[in-house]
Amino acid sequence: MRKYSFTTKKTIMRNPMRFETMHLIRVYDEGESESSIFNYDNKCDTIEQYLNNEINQNILNIEVVGLNNEELSAILLANKNTIQTLNVISQYISDLSALSDCKAIKSVKLASQATSLTLFNTAENNNLQSLWLELPNCEILNNLQGLKNSTLSTFKLLGYQRKVPDLTLFSLNDISWLLTLKNLKDLSLHCPFDMDKLNLIKTLAKLTNLEELNLPKTCFTFKEFAWLSSKLEGVKGLDAFLTYYKDHRRDIHMFVILGSDMVDVEDERPYVEEYNYLKEEYKSLDNPPIGE
Repeated sequence: MRKYSFTTKKTIMRNPMRFETMHLIRVYDEGESESSIFNYDNKCDTIEQYLNNEINQNILNIEVVGLNNEELSAILLANKNTIQTLNVISQYISDLSALSDCKAIKSVKLASQATSLTLFNTAENNNLQSLWLELPNCEILNNLQGLKNSTLSTFKLLGYQRKVPDLTLFSLNDISWLLTLKNLKDLSLHCPFDMDKLNLIKTLAKLTNLEELNLPKTCFTFKEFAWLSSKLEGVKGLDAFLTYYKDHRRDIHMFVILGSDMVDVEDERPYVEEYNYLKEEYKSLDNPPIGE
């Protein structure tokens, strides 16, 4: 039998870094051990019981674990005038349309394994700043065009639990709507693209307000990334190498060089030098060196 537990917790928020008090509600099984780490302060048998408790009304920050669409919608309806932050972890959630009525919402983060997902019309939420989606594939997204003209400054589309998604299911065939997001500063698209590469890279190059851009390293070649970086000068995520890691077997550091045609290397310096040279060369080049 589904039951519910709820409590408050401190959590670290980023951008800017701060602590927030989150109201956490979780579904649990009746037979779950009392020693569980989810043995929260309060328990109830139904969502109605939960909502009838005054401490569960007019909440600013909510995190839910395991709820279904109806349960989440009921909670959002009860807090539609106050909720600012929503974090959802649930394999059952496939509909976020109730957020259209939550005019104070600033941040939404969803990790779901649902087979479909209906978004909300973000253009009607004038306070919305951040939307973070972790999904098994992005063909399940409905109303992606509903993100047009929103106030989003951060948009992240990632594989579920940040794992590399199933490439046969997870792809975008249109990103033109990104050009309507005038406040967009931080963009992560951790997915392949089922669209013409020239159209893709030239669309991204028009996002001149970006401060950070995260793409799969296989999205473009080394030279194509250098061209994009020349158009988005100073944008984090478009440096010559993405990161480095320790190869413990050989006791050396390996650098992950940007580009589908590049392999990890021990010395990043020649690649950084070439990348910076290409960026200068490409500043006056209107069309990217596709295929080079």
